[in-house]
Amino acid sequence: SDGKCMAKFEIGFNDIMEQTLRAAKPAPELARELLISHLRKYITVPVKIKIGNRLSKFIPLVDAGNKLRAAYYWATTTGPKSFNPKDLGQKVENFDPRMVVHVDSGVFDLSAFSADKVDFPELENQGIDVYSLMVPYFIEKRRYHIKTWLIATVKSISTTAIQPADFQYFSSNIRHLRINLLRINIESILQKRLTSKISDPERRLEITDPKLSDQVFQYIHKIFLNLSKIKRNTQPQQQLIEAAIRLEEKYGGGESLDERIAGVRACLVWMKNLPVSENNLQVINAMEKELSDLTEKKISRAAKPSVFISYNHHDQPTAFLLRDALEKEGFDVILDSDDMLAGTPIKQFITDSVKNSDTTLLIASRNSLKSGWVGTEIVNTQYFHLFFPQKKFRACYVDESFTEKDFVDLTIAEINLELARLNESSNSRFLEDAGDQDLIGPKGRFNALKDSLPALVALLNDHLSIDVRPPNFEFGVKKLVSSL
Repeated sequence: SDGKCMAKFEIGFNDIMEQTLRAAKPAPELARELLISHLRKYITVPVKIKIGNRLSKFIPLVDAGNKLRAAYYWATTTGPKSFNPKDLGQKVENFDPRMVVHVDSGVFDLSAFSADKVDFPELENQGIDVYSLMVPYFIEKRRYHIKTWLIATVKSISTTAIQPADFQYFSSNIRHLRINLLRINIESILQKRLTSKISDPERRLEITDPKLSDQVFQYIHKIFLNLSKIKRNTQPQQQLIEAAIRLEEKYGGGESLDERIAGVRACLVWMKNLPVSENNLQVINAMEKELSDLTEKKISRAAKPSVFISYNHHDQPTAFLLRDALEKEGFDVILDSDDMLAGTPIKQFITDSVKNSDTTLLIASRNSLKSGWVGTEIVNTQYFHLFFPQKKFRACYVDESFTEKDFVDLTIAEINLELARLNESSNSRFLEDAGDQDLIGPKGRFNALKDSLPALVALLNDHLSIDVRPPNFEFGVKKLVSSL
């Protein structure tokens, strides 16, 4: 922890994956998937987190952030504490995790990663190659991505020592590189989060107190100062920062540029009142460049309308076809399997994607209309439409179940059965003095779906829904593009 705004948890593993993978003798085109498949084992390994005097249930390591914040609350907060979820959640929020992988390039062929290589002559001259990429993984059929740095060296200039015999290969350059990669990622996240929060009325930091306001702006000043330095630990860092930003922009999902622009402007006003100094001028220049880049991005995005596709994962092949077709027509498409980052709460991703896209496109099917998550997405769309009439809702379908006369009654009956099952599990756990936090979300989503389903089906039947079944797909896409 830096004692002010940020605490980080680092978890390390050491294995001999290069030898394991080399033994498989993969063809060059298979080497990439083999390495990524190996990394997924660590991303999803089940762990338990100690919170106070309790152990959590097994969760995938990549999702540990949600539990670690509760552990951090119990370890650091003074005064009365409780296991109430509201108390555990209000003290800290988790960021999406990062992965740093060090590979012996003398053993494993990394030619399949050439497109991800960071152009960094200073390190390459020392025999160090750096790659930036997204590693995809799956949890309960949902696809996520984790931002990953891949460091490649041969054994003779290897890593920070782990075993005593490794000290002959100790490298301060590698140590500094690892530190810089982690710091750049943390600072780029904090810069984005803090500048957004300053201007977001829903999630605004309570900085009405002048002293607290100064602390927040001073922290942002520190972040911009660090990120605008030419070197850190004697190493050039601009190439690494640019690579980190490219990853952020590519998988940004439904971020709000307006909030970030307003936040940076507010920071600039504060910064320009500071005494003139070399550091302050450096920060002001970095902020003005950030503001210019964000404004250009907003202009570019305005010329490229955005579409958030709401679908059930049984209909994923159709979602992928629609994504590809709409992107060819110049639309910016937000799809959870492409844009959801590690550690992102699904509900927050849905809310942000609906809020920050121009159109929500529903793929209607028997499966999607029974999905609690899809119901949440459509309810959010209708809610935002009340306040932002320019937001569009469009629907296409892969079956016509919603036109059946008894569809709503039969679906509500199925939802009631599922709710009864969840309530029974909740009651059973109560008798066993066990928690039921994992059941609260599903119950809430199914209740919301039950309430909104009649209106949603009426909306589909009263408005033009576009047929995108295989025989009519191309014609359906043309109609969809025309309506958008």
